[in-house]
Amino acid sequence: LLPLRVYGPTKHVMPAVRYHIPPETAAAIARARQEGRKILAVGTTVVRTLESATLEGHSVPQPGWGATRPLICPQVGPN
Repeated sequence: LLPLRVYGPTKHVMPAVRYHIPPETAAAIARARQEGRKILAVGTTVVRTLESATLEGHSVPQPGWGATRPLICPQVGPN
């Protein structure tokens, strides 16, 4: 990713990053949630992927392809 060249994170345009969540992964996350186990996401892209793939009102990501922007800061908020 490119370094910030503008003042303020809301002015910096981050390129979208494509992701894929296999059905088996979504099912494993759903099982873990049902069993009360924690889900540990390591890395900004993983966090944003899970966040972007989880529809509002749901607690597990949807399987499939998508895109997300990896910038995380209070001014930008969640995807």
